[in-house]
Amino acid sequence: MIDPVIKNNGHTPDISQERYGIVLNLVKKITKTAPRRLLDIGCSDGYFTSKLAEVSGAQESFGVDYSQDMVKIAAGYGIKASVVDIDREEKLPFESNYFDFIFCGSVIELIEDPDKLLEEINRLLTDQGTLVITFPNLSCWANRIAVPLGFLPYRSIVSRTYNVGKLFVPVAEHRYKYGSFNRLLTLGAFKQLADKHNLSVVGKAGSGGYFAAGVCRLIDSFLSKVAVLGFNLICVVKKKTRVSLRSL
Repeated sequence: MIDPVIKNNGHTPDISQERYGIVLNLVKKITKTAPRRLLDIGCSDGYFTSKLAEVSGAQESFGVDYSQDMVKIAAGYGIKASVVDIDREEKLPFESNYFDFIFCGSVIELIEDPDKLLEEINRLLTDQGTLVITFPNLSCWANRIAVPLGFLPYRSIVSRTYNVGKLFVPVAEHRYKYGSFNRLLTLGAFKQLADKHNLSVVGKAGSGGYFAAGVCRLIDSFLSKVAVLGFNLICVVKKKTRVSLRSL
């Protein structure tokens, strides 16, 4: 099994989060045939993209990110990366049915138009291709406690400067300097949205990672093993025409 904690390489601040290790283990499990081409939407510096390529055996690895600096670093990991602002581009710069595997990690909650993103993913995937997508889970275990008590859902943001209104979280400046989450999803909501774009969820996993230490961290690690309770949701998605009825 792959170590769920990947050491920070100096460029990617979130690479040590629990969900990345779970994603790699999941990709290793579901990959039966090495993909010819892999795409990472929101590839950052390409470090995690290279890990995806390693466990999947992808022959070619591509990435898109809005940061020119990150794209330059990604090239050093052998990623064919391009500068793309998903909210500004009508289409991603690739031919239809071009990728056997697409990873989209914590992007859908940030962009303006998730429908356009899923439409593009459907266009780019081969008929037998696989999408692995991650996003914060509005219905995670902690939100089920916090919201009825009058606190904001974790991962929701009402200020671009301060993280406020969270149970057991002190008011402080937060790290989301680029803006705020446009939306928080549940598993059911994502399934319904994916269905509208001819995509179907065929596998799922949950991950924790919000709490850094203490009792909350232990509870988080335990309860987040149940996908619908996890702070993050990880979904395996196929085109509806090729969906296998066999459970992962």
